Amino acid sequence: MLSAENFAEIINALRKMEPSDPVHKNRRAMRVQHTGKTHIYRMEFDPSEATLAVDLRDISARGCSFSCKSRMKVGSGFVIQFSRNKQSPVSMLCTVVHCRPTSIGYRVGAEFTCSLEAKSASREDDSSDLDRIRNSILT
Repeated sequence: MLSAENFAEIINALRKMEPSDPVHKNRRAMRVQHTGKTHIYRMEFDPSEATLAVDLRDISARGCSFSCKSRMKVGSGFVIQFSRNKQSPVSMLCTVVHCRPTSIGYRVGAEFTCSLEAKSASREDDSSDLDRIRNSILT
């Protein structure tokens, strides 16, 4: 899993780079390939179905992309977490920008919407936080 510290280092490096690759010229933010497995927490699902395993593909200052087995609706929201050393994880609210079928599932591109502030330093029950976030977005 990508840590918050690694994410910050990637973003700082991206800000210093010049977009020499033609692929980056039409993008709002440069991407860095970063592979790894993680989970996202989908807002529009019952808590028992909300967690989805994904394979992270790349990340930028504005969002990320990943592969997964389930189709995701464009415009839907989810939460992804980045771990931090000796601190609670950073949770980012994301919005699905595109979802394209692939030979092994779907490739999803998502934009970071905002950072979600933790209620306390220790989290005993993340499901109550997910319910709170889900209710605030869907009402």
